[in-house]
This record gives sequence, structure tokens and C-alpha cells, in this order.
Amino acid sequence: MTASIAIESLLEDDAKRHIVTAHSFSSSLHPAEGRHVLTLEALAAPGVTFCVARRAGGAAGTGALIRDDPGLGRIKEVCPEPVWRGSSIGCQILADIEAALREAGSHRLAVETGIRKTQALGLYRGAKRADCPRFVDYRPAP
Repeated sequence: MTASIAIESLLEDDAKRHIVTAHSFSSSLHPAEGRHVLTLEALAAPGVTFCVARRAGGAAGTGALIRDDPGLGRIKEVCPEPVWRGSSIGCQILADIEAALREAGSHRLAVETGIRKTQALGLYRGAKRADCPRFVDYRPAP
């Protein structure tokens, strides 16, 4: 079963709730100094495309494309709901974000995730995305 994926506003309650849950999950994996999540306000800012995957009538996952550098798109917050992890939703979100990147005229893509998010790392590696050094001014993970 595929999900429907659309660009949406964070004003949708279930999308907002999903991000709060995803941030809690990140908090359980990474100490505060090693967490680089985006606030709800940052995810709603100009230059950010926020996608929501929907299945069974609710938010099943999210992802964001940040275009704050000409020619470069950063992918953040790709996170299926726990019940949908391991399904194709993460792959679908990634594909839709990459399509939005091409439509915006960007030609470089960088994916950001925490070093302890093994499922996310598996998703990106499975999509043939190579690991790279930190590219944003983040502190090293503790």
C-alpha cells in the first residue's frame, strides 16, 4: 500500500504532532548537544518544503527539503511514524523530496540525520546516498 504524499503546512494538527513525536524520538537517541532538529517555526519558514505522507487517513511520516544555499538542497526530518517504519514510506518521502529539489533547480543534495538513527541511515544508504562529513556548522556528536 503506497502513501499519498503532499506538500502541506505544519498547521495540520497531525503533522505538527508527528514532528513533536519525531523530536522526542531524536531526544531519546541523542544528548541535547548532539541534536540538531528544526523547530516547527523553522520547518514552516520560506525556503522549506514540508512533505507529509498519509496512510489510513493520518500522517504516516514527514520530510523536509531546505533550500538555504543556492544549488543545494538539504533533506531533514524524514521520519515515518513508528508503526510504518520499515515500510516504503521513507523511500516514498525521499523520492518526492528529491523531485521537489529538481523542480526547484537545485542540483546537489545533502541528507542530514543523527549518527544513532540506524533506520534512517539504512534508508539513505539503501537509496545509494553516500555518507559524508558534517557539512553544516554542527558540533561533533558526543
